[in-house]
Amino acid sequence: MSLDLLTTVATGLAVVIVAAFFAYQCLQAWAKNAYDFYKNDPPSNCDIDAFVSTSEYNSNPPKKLKVAFMHKVQCRGLKGRTARTTPMELECVKSPHVEGLYVSRQAASEGGKIGPEEAIPIEKVLATKQRGHKNKPPVIVATIRMGFGHHRIAYSACSWAMEMGHTTIFHDFLNIDSDEANMIKTLDHFYSKFSRIASEFGSWAETAWGKAMKQGDADALRVAALTGAQLQCLLTKFPKDTPIVCTHQICALTAAAVGFTNVVNLVVDNYPQWFLVVPKTLNITQGETFICTGMYTHTRYLARLTCGWYNFDFLYFEFLVFQAPSTIRVT
Repeated sequence: MSLDLLTTVATGLAVVIVAAFFAYQCLQAWAKNAYDFYKNDPPSNCDIDAFVSTSEYNSNPPKKLKVAFMHKVQCRGLKGRTARTTPMELECVKSPHVEGLYVSRQAASEGGKIGPEEAIPIEKVLATKQRGHKNKPPVIVATIRMGFGHHRIAYSACSWAMEMGHTTIFHDFLNIDSDEANMIKTLDHFYSKFSRIASEFGSWAETAWGKAMKQGDADALRVAALTGAQLQCLLTKFPKDTPIVCTHQICALTAAAVGFTNVVNLVVDNYPQWFLVVPKTLNITQGETFICTGMYTHTRYLARLTCGWYNFDFLYFEFLVFQAPSTIRVT
């Protein structure tokens, strides 16, 4: 190889390295500004950085390029999505499947579909009391109809709440015909598509996808929180002191962003990674492990959860959340 050729190759490599370094520095500068902007657009009551970085056990500075890029791809798009800040107008219909259960949907005034069933204003449902239970507040069960059973578990939570005499609203984010629901559907579409691709190729592809799904670290929680903040309009129609039980962590993150004061997050994954734990929320796992991150609670009542949340007496919620919110101090 001649000296001139070696010089040309070396010069080319140097140019590529310098260009890559310059591009990386530009991306880092963009990510720093973008991340700080995304955290406050729209404003949120859920401070994820404080939640994951101010513990004596955890010091997790954000990887801003990773978080900002993932949020840009998932939610903002090329044109830059702007979150709706006005509440979504809602109404309810009576469930055709569960007697006494109310199901929320987009109100006709928002362009929602008008069906043959009677539409009940959300304010009227919230003011409805069950016979013999006039002192019990209404309960929202929030879910997203995707994945491996969030919907089914939400119906179980509704059964518990209704049995204890609470007027119960089944609030599926995907049942609210809106841009926000379409964004969730797009995320679910890509998740399902990559899962199928990994299964079809098998071998290294399936292994790589499996490892990616286990990277539920602090930055994954940051990405999820930014997504939840984009969906606040789906919950802001409800009073913030309304008890809300969530069977999807995005619902719980949205509730935390809005500023709900009584939120229960049912962690439905039997491998509960960190990104499934939500600030300002009572987080409960399926098994014998109870997650109570960032909160204080009376430990003597945790004994009721030793069989897992799917088998515990709903009276636990009755005392700790719905009737005695002062026993919980959220951070």
